[in-house]
Amino acid sequence: CENINNDSVNDLINKINPSIIFVLGTTMITNKILNNIFCPIINMHTGWSPNYRGEGIISALANNGSKDLGVTVHYIDEKSDAGNIIYQSRLKIDKDDNFYSISLKLIKIGTELFEKVFEDFKKKSIISKKQNLDEGKLYSRKFMDLNPEIYFQAWKNLNNERENLTDGPS
Repeated sequence: CENINNDSVNDLINKINPSIIFVLGTTMITNKILNNIFCPIINMHTGWSPNYRGEGIISALANNGSKDLGVTVHYIDEKSDAGNIIYQSRLKIDKDDNFYSISLKLIKIGTELFEKVFEDFKKKSIISKKQNLDEGKLYSRKFMDLNPEIYFQAWKNLNNERENLTDGPS
């Protein structure tokens, strides 16, 4: 499929008739698609929700350093990274980390959380909690484009933290 919001995606989902859908690294899914899916849709967000929705890695590093790095697995709803949270996990960096390696580490952790969600789903025991969106901020693509200094601050903060690390992985 060329685009997650194509009618062909809707056709494919209807043909497969899945009992659960896992999503990572997509754009916003339109209500047209969401309203035609009748199973749980679970998203992996490489950010700590609700604090850092949208662009989670750069915004966390720019605002509060690596202590706010984490992954959130949540139900998808019509707002960006705003659905009920199922699992979250934090990440500690090591002296060799960069934006790319941090992203890969978060995806690895998130994949493990996806596995836990799937086990819970099979047992019909998924537990989630509602997010308080007032506790955080949405770092949308538009916001990031209008505020390029956030990338420089994130890189500066990451470099400062890495200089203080003496060993390998934490």
